Amino acid sequence: MSKDCPVDPLGVVSCACVKDGNYQFLTSAIASNVKVYCGTTANEDVTSALGVFSYYCDAGKGLVKPSVTASGMWIVFCTLLDLEICD
Repeated sequence: MSKDCPVDPLGVVSCACVKDGNYQFLTSAIASNVKVYCGTTANEDVTSALGVFSYYCDAGKGLVKPSVTASGMWIVFCTLLDLEICD
């Protein structure tokens, strides 16, 4: 994914949230990483993390008006997932 997507937070929205397969890939990666860091029974944490990612996508699409900047939210995902795209 990192080769095909822009590095700026707003540009990432279309790639991460709309481009075929990337949304599913990232939701799986988020769920996996949360389970690694929080434990395999951390279902509420997985739900929460996926909710934040969904909100990020909705904000990028203009469906909601976040109180946090897109770049701030993207930094959280980069940190959580240790994504190469963020380097």
